[in-house]
Amino acid sequence: MDKQKEFSRVLDGFDIELIEDNLGISFDGVSPLRKGHLNSKFSLSAGPDHFVLKIYSDSFAFISPKLSSSARARAEYEALMVCRSNGLAAPTPIWLSQNALLMSHVQGTPVKDLPITKEILTDILSWLKRFYSIQVSNPLLNIGVPDLPFVAARKHIARYVSNNPDDALVRELEQMLLSLHWISSDQKTLTHGDPTLGNWLLFDHELSAVDFEFFTAGFPLFDSGLLIASVLDHGEFSHGAFEKSEYVIRNFMQNFVSESYNDLPNAILCGLVLIAVSVPDSERRQRIFRHIKSTMEWAPIIIGAKLKGQQHG
Repeated sequence: MDKQKEFSRVLDGFDIELIEDNLGISFDGVSPLRKGHLNSKFSLSAGPDHFVLKIYSDSFAFISPKLSSSARARAEYEALMVCRSNGLAAPTPIWLSQNALLMSHVQGTPVKDLPITKEILTDILSWLKRFYSIQVSNPLLNIGVPDLPFVAARKHIARYVSNNPDDALVRELEQMLLSLHWISSDQKTLTHGDPTLGNWLLFDHELSAVDFEFFTAGFPLFDSGLLIASVLDHGEFSHGAFEKSEYVIRNFMQNFVSESYNDLPNAILCGLVLIAVSVPDSERRQRIFRHIKSTMEWAPIIIGAKLKGQQHG
């Protein structure tokens, strides 16, 4: 089998010559990194240089045309260009097509595969603080869906309920989502869109952000909900997980969420629902669903204590 046929087989029919002709290089190796319903990632090599090719699917287009494969490829490209221009650790974008993006390979272990410490969370929050401080330019205002976690959680839970009509707990969660109304006067910033623990790489004490396909000019509130939900799930809703999540909540309230702090529990709800519906393990999914209600009782208490401390500070 010649090289082009082998590459096409591994890349599910993608024509690697499109990239080679455009960049004037010849790849000599390819291997799959991950294949999922949102995207597929492949490792490419050209001599000593290593790259990642990400090919996007249209599985999220049912939520919004702004989440088509081409729109998400463009969003990630723009986000990586912003990171490169502002000295933030992330892959370097190299080549963009209709539904694919070639970027540099970034070494590192996904944070989700490590013990989560406050030091790691501090590094994530510091990275996000720099990202949120970048001025939003007009061309970026129309990228993505600013309230995506809210919109996606509603649509995914509705699908789940239609397939599991006898699950009373999930029907109750659906009603909670349907009752939410977001009122935020926080200023829009650039947001990662999916800053869960799997989208951070740690190598030699340096933290890099990856997977920006849901990048948008939106509200840190939604990033906070996804990150906190990820920390809770990673720690299996243990006492330590709640303690670390409280640390993240306090940081977001102090630095990023100035007016919409009352919506933080709802943002966490959306994040937990999205994590639950995405996991293939039904037992784990139900475990997350069961913990959502107790989390929704815990979060307002933490936020109220933080506000009380501010008033007496």
